[in-house]
Amino acid sequence: GDEFGLLIRNFNTLDDLEQLARRLIDRIRAPIILPNATVNLSACMGIAILDCYMPHIDDIFNRADMALYKAKEHRQQGYCLFQKEMLDELEDELLLARELPELLENNQLYVEYQPQFAVNDSRYIGAEALVRWNHPSKGRLLPVSFLPIAEKRGFLRNISNHSLKKICEQIHEWKGQHIQFGKISVNICAAQLNDSNFFDEITLLFEEYEIDPNDLVFELTENTLFSTNAQTKQKLSKLIQLGVRFAIDDFGVGFSSMQLLKDLHSDIMKIDKSFIAEIESSEKSRTIIKSIIDLSKNLKMDVVAEGVENRNQLSFLKACGCDSFQGFYQSKSVDAKTLEQHFPRA
Repeated sequence: GDEFGLLIRNFNTLDDLEQLARRLIDRIRAPIILPNATVNLSACMGIAILDCYMPHIDDIFNRADMALYKAKEHRQQGYCLFQKEMLDELEDELLLARELPELLENNQLYVEYQPQFAVNDSRYIGAEALVRWNHPSKGRLLPVSFLPIAEKRGFLRNISNHSLKKICEQIHEWKGQHIQFGKISVNICAAQLNDSNFFDEITLLFEEYEIDPNDLVFELTENTLFSTNAQTKQKLSKLIQLGVRFAIDDFGVGFSSMQLLKDLHSDIMKIDKSFIAEIESSEKSRTIIKSIIDLSKNLKMDVVAEGVENRNQLSFLKACGCDSFQGFYQSKSVDAKTLEQHFPRA
């Protein structure tokens, strides 16, 4: 997308700026009705205040840019005010960014698996593959700590491709042992989808490791799907024809459209954990969850709930007709060997 800046003068309080930011974002996000289509736009905004202690104009742009990236992490609100703590975060980010090449060169990347279970009887049905960084000084790093940095530095595709290869290696090993491992879900990023060689690379991986496409589910976030073009959708269609299933990840927190759901022919809808966490405290979240499940059923899609942490949440999901779930209530993410304990016995 494109970036541009606004210079705002004669404001009195931070609240004035926040109100202006909300108005601008609401205007941009309003659907544009055309004769043959409805266009939905998205926007995020980073806000920084110029003061007399800044020696260079670049400082204000850098601070606004930091706030912008923070806003992109919390897209629902759409804007973020610069805070001085972000400077410390930037220092940590720059350090990790310099170390990113070592992640692959020194084999520090590894995969854990978050088991998934049927809502009705808690039977194991598959797992979501999740990357981890075994950092030499910081220890086990979760994706939220380094994948956004990798994305900004143009390194995310390398990490995603490397992790996909590791996952295929593991599936090949399980198949060689005649183990029933269910379906393995893999997160696919926009950088992979936009790569012109993506489809060819996937088919080569499948051939090399003797992967049945039906064994995999490719997870795509709403925002990744929202940014797809005609060529990318064509690649997705070819993968569907190959037998790969698709899941829409973190549904409800991004920018989706009914047209998008119709065009993709996705098989699975994953409800974001932020809604699941509020099942017991928010009537609005319960209503949203019910609506997502009803919509999915009408579209002949299975529903997976993320982040289930207690019996009450699971009972509510069961009553609503949710198909499967993952979360700490049943199991945290584990290594491949530990995951095998959940596999059905032959």
